[in-house]
Amino acid sequence: MISIDTKDLDMAKILLDGVKNGMGKAVSRAINRASTTAKTAISVETRKEYAVTAGAIKQTIAAQKASSSRLKASITTKGSPILLGEFKVNQGKNGVTAKVKKGNSTKSGFVGTVIRTSSKGYPIKVAYGPSVPQMVGNEKVSKIVEDKAQETLNKRFAHEVEAVLKGYGSK
Repeated sequence: MISIDTKDLDMAKILLDGVKNGMGKAVSRAINRASTTAKTAISVETRKEYAVTAGAIKQTIAAQKASSSRLKASITTKGSPILLGEFKVNQGKNGVTAKVKKGNSTKSGFVGTVIRTSSKGYPIKVAYGPSVPQMVGNEKVSKIVEDKAQETLNKRFAHEVEAVLKGYGSK
């Protein structure tokens, strides 16, 4: 979770005292920019760790923006495990290798995206990799995303206070 420093909030409260709903506007705009940065960072950082496409990540992300009356934003990822065939799969002499996490390969005796569960031809089982929420939940990924969102929130809050004082975005 990210938050604005109380010293910055106190200073902004003093500066925006005479501006109608000025504090709400500045805070909500800064939160929304941090939220957008976090969504982008989720995609970028997850793709640095896992062999997954940006489209596969983005379709699982849902974001709820902040408003001047609701000073909170949220980002959630929902999704099922991804078929192993969606990752980089190579067939060699000794079976198939699927590259799910960058730098690692998973060797298996399956062909395509199915695994034989016995020495007979059937039954077979469909092979899956991790889900996007599992990938995003990786400690390394989530720490970088949180740090980037916090940095953006701090920078944008000061900028948005200035913008409200100058009258930008007022209706």
